[in-house]
Amino acid sequence: MAKKSGTKRSERSGEQYLIRMPLGLRERIAQRASQNGRSVSAEIVEAIEKHLEGAERITQIWETLKKHQQDIEEIGLIRQAVLNLEAAMGVAASDTDFYGILSRALEQRLETERVRKLPPITAEQAAHIRELIKQTAAPEDKLLQLLKASSVEEIKEYDRAVWLLQDRARRPKDP
Repeated sequence: MAKKSGTKRSERSGEQYLIRMPLGLRERIAQRASQNGRSVSAEIVEAIEKHLEGAERITQIWETLKKHQQDIEEIGLIRQAVLNLEAAMGVAASDTDFYGILSRALEQRLETERVRKLPPITAEQAAHIRELIKQTAAPEDKLLQLLKASSVEEIKEYDRAVWLLQDRARRPKDP
């Protein structure tokens, strides 16, 4: 006697497939189908198609990356070559708007990374900064913006904050 197959042809709309689902999944699919105005069957087909399209897209991305892997790996070498050329030409990061762009970008990235790794200031340091803010009548929001912090307690560059506030105190007030 022949064993019954899991798939069979339907005259109406294509192949049918019997599938076992974990408990509760059918109800979730039915609810989603109702929200989307589709039948349970149409919702399942849509979900499978979206999944397969996503998997195909990921495969295409990986294939593209593999195809251009050498070019991607050489970007770092090109960047270093331009930095070396800038240095050989004696181009300072502040010389012009065009030359030194790569050097400035690298310096900014390194500085951002350095600051990111710093621990926040202590409670004692925060109290000192708050006192300096009061003494200098400095706008706290502008100081926080300069130091890329959302509160005084999150400041990571204590020395820079103190210097900025002391510099403000040294400057003559506008009439």
